[in-house]
Amino acid sequence: MSNSWRHYLAKAGRSWIFRWENRHRQFITKHFRLWCEDSEVLCHTNRNFVIYASPHDYISHRIFFFHEYNSRLSDLIQYSLRPGYVCWDLGAERGWFSLLMASIVGSHGRVDAFEAYQPTHQKLVKNINENHFHWVSAHNVGVGDKQGDFFFVPPHTDETKHISGGHKDCGGIGYVSKIQTPSSIQIPIIKLDDFANEQSLSRLDFIKADIEGSELSAFMGAKYTIQTYKPALLVEYNEPALQANNATVADLDLFLRSLDYQIFSATSMQVIDRNRIIVDPEQQDVLCIHQSKL
Repeated sequence: MSNSWRHYLAKAGRSWIFRWENRHRQFITKHFRLWCEDSEVLCHTNRNFVIYASPHDYISHRIFFFHEYNSRLSDLIQYSLRPGYVCWDLGAERGWFSLLMASIVGSHGRVDAFEAYQPTHQKLVKNINENHFHWVSAHNVGVGDKQGDFFFVPPHTDETKHISGGHKDCGGIGYVSKIQTPSSIQIPIIKLDDFANEQSLSRLDFIKADIEGSELSAFMGAKYTIQTYKPALLVEYNEPALQANNATVADLDLFLRSLDYQIFSATSMQVIDRNRIIVDPEQQDVLCIHQSKL
């Protein structure tokens, strides 16, 4: 199929899909997007910002076709933030959540977005600049419990297949590893406690962390900052990804609870029992609120 036809198909499909969104969501993800061209198109969203997205890409095709990405988590963030807040986005990808945070906290707030994979980081910077969000800073580094150089296994490889639901064309999904592979890229890793100290941080209100199994390492490297400011935490519990980093959901959950956080399901907002996590470490997003702020 020629690129011109792929382009036409994507545009026509967006108009058709917008009318039948719920009925055809799975069809779009598994089939239709693969027929569309893989090019970046500036898209208007339902969240008061614009963003470049690809109708073909595993991650951003949802933005192209639906003008939205993960409405449940987007709503949760929108309800949780206020103007003037200071936020960290760990694993920013092309910036959906960073831009959403920026649109809420405004120019009196601050967003630091961390994206380790350079090609995706470039997309992040482009989207920040397109929206003129000068209060957002994009950092092309990984985050962990030790400073140094590690290896980033980029997307579009067999190495990432086990953490992307079997999809090899998994968009911006990749992960940090201590082990070098044929496709890995050497990247710098920073400790967020060091970053906070260098930035003379005086407050921190919210952290979103979706970094494909590096969440525990990142939080260990940010322990002092988290204990000091007690930000709300929106975290992915992903057992296969954590195991690839020699950790488990139970380990991550125990660490967060040791910092006096109450763990809620980001879907139901019900309290998650520690025993259930140990027995059934299902993949899910959780919202963590410090006991002092309940």
